[in-house]
Parts: sequence; C-alpha cells; structure tokens
Amino acid sequence: CQAQAVAQVSILIKFRVFFNPYPHNFMPKSTQTGRLLLTPRDPHATPEAGPIVNLLTDMGLIAAPLPSRPRAYRVGERFLQLISFAGCSPHIQLAPPPDGSGAFCHIQVLGPEPAIRLLTGRNTRSPRCPVCRQGLAHWQALRAQWERDPDRPFGCPHCATALVPLGLVWKQSAGFGRFFVAVEDVFPGEAAPVPELLQRLQHGSGEPWHFFYVQD
Repeated sequence: CQAQAVAQVSILIKFRVFFNPYPHNFMPKSTQTGRLLLTPRDPHATPEAGPIVNLLTDMGLIAAPLPSRPRAYRVGERFLQLISFAGCSPHIQLAPPPDGSGAFCHIQVLGPEPAIRLLTGRNTRSPRCPVCRQGLAHWQALRAQWERDPDRPFGCPHCATALVPLGLVWKQSAGFGRFFVAVEDVFPGEAAPVPELLQRLQHGSGEPWHFFYVQD
C-alpha cells in the first residue's frame, strides 16, 4: 500500500509539473497587473495630448474620463474591436471594481514628458545588440546614463559595435519614449492593437507607432 501511495504521489507531481492550467504565461486575474503601451516609433516625438485624446474618443477607444485618475478614461464602445485580446484570455473587466482598485481595463494618456523615459517592468529582459544579438546582462547599471543621454553611443561588450540606447532590441518588454497611450490591466502578450488603431494614430500624429508591454 505504501508503494502504491508513493507511485500515486509521483504521478501527481509529474502532472503538476508538466500541466500548465494557464497557457501562454497567463495567470489568474488576481495576479495580472501590467499594461500595453503604445508610443511613437521615434522616441523623441511629442504629439500633443489634446488631439490624441480627441482621436481616441472619435474612434471609440476611450469614453468618459475617470475622475479619480488624471488623464485616465473608461474604455469606449469600440475598445474590443481596436484592442484584440487572445482567444484564451480570462474574463475582461471593463468597469471599475467596487474596491476602487485599478484592476480593470482603462486607458491613460501619458505625456508628453520633458525628456525621454525608459519604461520597464518585471517582465523586461536584457536588451540585445542589434548586430551580434547578444544580451546586455548589466543594462540596469547603464539605465540612468541611457535616460540622461539616450543618443550617446556606447560599445557593445560582445562585438564592440558602437550602439545607441535607442537602437537596442527589447522584444516588446520595454521601450523608450516621451508620449504613451497605456491600456491598463493587460498581461504581457494578452492583447495587441489592431492595425486600424496604429494607422489612425500615425495619421493623427504624423508619426508611425509601435507597442510593448510592462508588468508591475
């Protein structure tokens, strides 16, 4: 009987190791915090906030302002048509919860900032050199310098190529910029803007846009 019990425990452990009930790195809603960030591809770009807010309102991405949060908005009637969620995503919370927390989908318009910022989170991985593709493991020690002078060249420690911080490859886990549209409470990879949204932002600002994710 003891041998049989040990065998059953062994099978259970193997099942728990190899079976992931939250595929594609999705976790239960209680642990999902983070944001999808849209920003001009040129980190120096500083579109005016007012026209961008008007554009997002006209498109139906945002609706009424949230009184408790500066430059924050409820999602609009076309939110789920402009932000595409993965098919296996959990229930999407669109209304503010009774506890007053920020654990629901809403939009924040951030910027223009007085200087370029590097936004990172616990999902951020070491950036890679665009030439040799090697990771820069000690990037955090250089972060303050990069934010002070993001156009200043430095040498790749692997291939000695002269790089600028703005040219590093983050694989959508961090990004530089001075202006951001943040879609809050989105787990990295859970959702992405549809082409229409990026095209309209480019038309309205005169700059192409891209996106990345930051997890708290």
